[in-house]
Amino acid sequence: MKIKTNSSAIVGGTTTLKKMFIFCSILLLAFVQTSTGFILEPYTDHDNCNRKHVTVAELRDIFLGRCVDFQTNLHSERLCTDGLKNCTDLWLKFSMAFRDRPPCNVTADLYTDFIKTANHAIAGKQLFYSGAYELAQQYSSIGNRYTTVEKTLIGYLIDRLGFCGGTAGNSPSVSCESWDPVTCPYTASGSFWQIVSENFAGNAAGDVYALLNATRNPIFKSNSYFAKFELPNLRSGMVTNLTAILINDSPTTKRDPCNTDDSLKSLKNIVKAKNIEFVCRENPGDLVYLFCVDNASTDLCKNVTIYQSGNIVIP
Repeated sequence: MKIKTNSSAIVGGTTTLKKMFIFCSILLLAFVQTSTGFILEPYTDHDNCNRKHVTVAELRDIFLGRCVDFQTNLHSERLCTDGLKNCTDLWLKFSMAFRDRPPCNVTADLYTDFIKTANHAIAGKQLFYSGAYELAQQYSSIGNRYTTVEKTLIGYLIDRLGFCGGTAGNSPSVSCESWDPVTCPYTASGSFWQIVSENFAGNAAGDVYALLNATRNPIFKSNSYFAKFELPNLRSGMVTNLTAILINDSPTTKRDPCNTDDSLKSLKNIVKAKNIEFVCRENPGDLVYLFCVDNASTDLCKNVTIYQSGNIVIP
């Protein structure tokens, strides 16, 4: 016995299902747009070869994606106590600080609400740095060995992203306003990293570390973010020890900076005045090994002997 099918009915049913799927997709998109408080904007065809920064729309998408990634994948353990943050709420608080504001008058306090909402406990072993961004990120092992400011939720959201206040924020080929103490003292990006650095230092406790580029002069720069915003906010009674870790790629010409460099003596005095113990270490073996992977031609790495046991000897 043959079963007779109605092909037109099948085609019609399939068409109906397709229409229903499209209709549901539109409803879902509308729900996402209204519930998140913003409209998803299509990307425009920008010239990638002349980009200066991401647009506000692109910044938003990266921000939201990183927010979810940090909390559910990279460091979910850091949000166990307080619970997950509302990523959309964080974006609104963050973007309100600089959107539609004069690009040179975005002060750090405008980010206060965002900082308070996004703040979370830090596991310890905080690593500050000056003049050694890339090495600090590698040395921290993505926040597993040490914690840099970029490996907190707040820092991770904006790490390596240039963004602007005013109309330039929507024009990736137009450079953001350059910081100037007189004409442009409060840029959106500069003020953001100021308050983020202050908050990061204010959360520090126990033993902390500062990775400093000992090749430059002075080693401890008084106009660095570390000197201006982080060091002053280390709390006496909360931080017990600060270890300065120096990477010196010219140890034969710049000998024993821990004991001879004047700027490090100033750093030591500032730290000791806070009743925090100060220790200085030059070219520790694990740091040298990591440094020499990418800097084999430097004087330091040419004179390093790495034995099979893993010991490093600098003649």
